[in-house]
Amino acid sequence: MTSFRTFAAALALTVGAGLAVAAVEAPAGAAPDSVKHVQKKKANAQRVKIDLLPPISGAGKRAGSADQAKVVVTGTFRPKKAGRTVILDRKAGKKWVKAGTARQDQKGAVLFNAPYLVKGKAVTYRLRSTGSGMKTTLSKSVSTLKWTYKEKFSEEFSGSTIDPTPWSFREQDYGHAALRKCSRTDAANTSVSKGVARLMVAKDTTKNGRCSYQGKSYAWRTNAMIGTQGAFAFKYGYAAARVKLNSLRGQHFGFWLQPNSRNAEHGNAKKTGAEIDVIEWFGEGHPSGGLSSYIHYVPKPGKGVKVGSWIKQPQQYGNKWSKKYHVFSVKWTPKSYTFYIDGQVTSVINKGVSGREQFLLLSQLSSDYQLKYLKSESKLPQGSSVDWVRVWDL
Repeated sequence: MTSFRTFAAALALTVGAGLAVAAVEAPAGAAPDSVKHVQKKKANAQRVKIDLLPPISGAGKRAGSADQAKVVVTGTFRPKKAGRTVILDRKAGKKWVKAGTARQDQKGAVLFNAPYLVKGKAVTYRLRSTGSGMKTTLSKSVSTLKWTYKEKFSEEFSGSTIDPTPWSFREQDYGHAALRKCSRTDAANTSVSKGVARLMVAKDTTKNGRCSYQGKSYAWRTNAMIGTQGAFAFKYGYAAARVKLNSLRGQHFGFWLQPNSRNAEHGNAKKTGAEIDVIEWFGEGHPSGGLSSYIHYVPKPGKGVKVGSWIKQPQQYGNKWSKKYHVFSVKWTPKSYTFYIDGQVTSVINKGVSGREQFLLLSQLSSDYQLKYLKSESKLPQGSSVDWVRVWDL
């Protein structure tokens, strides 16, 4: 079942107080302008900036409710004090209880994953830094209710078929897309069961013969692609999907956005929109790690530009991509895109920033250049499982 929300609420993020103290000493009898020795006392307090991201962290083996995903609480402390203890407190009635502990890194930063809801209700958090011979630093509080108000779209695939209210099947015949001469989309390759949408690449049993590509022959393929074009689109915000990815190479999964409409076919992405590849996955054993995030736009006629990269050392953000679900998301603002895996920043791109409303796409595709990487066609079908998709306003 899909839900849409259009109301929004403002909730201020917070900065705690705490000022560094400095003193100046001068030799006895010396005039102020002849001070030779300046000594600063060590800061005995810190300032903190707290931020609360939506529930975009949710690694795990099983599918579940989107409300079970974790919000991400981050803190940035100044002056930096690597190793200093930071406690995440949760409001429980009139009291604060400890919800987690971490230490400031070399940049003075901490990150916590914390429940979005407790017993079905929003949660209030704060950060508290202690020890290291410094005064205790408290942030102001932040509430997860903010993200309940800002939620615009939620799909948890609770039925037995794809909900046609927001989703439609994207039909593409053989050769419709560049480098997909040997494959076409098929609505039958997307199914829903037990709260999960399954998107697959399979052999096309309705087409005779085989497809020839670069001197070799391959079984004809069918792909899966669904989108919200004409039903739901948004401009700026967070978009997230929780996905368990296909295991083998030879096909790729995509969670991406395309512009609902354009003011121009080329030029500034503010007018043309852009293709926003939140995540693409090319299978286990890929030499570049298999995960990527890219932006595609057309600044000049006939000249497409691609910016982004493969995600370097993806194991630092998670593992077992085909055996566990992970949340892949993007924060899209008027100035940049920030990409995340389970709430951890993987990259930031400030080029080709779309200024148009964009719709959602989920796909499992086999491009011609990938065919050779599937060692045995007996391994088909190959697919990915999507647990849920959500969108929030900024």
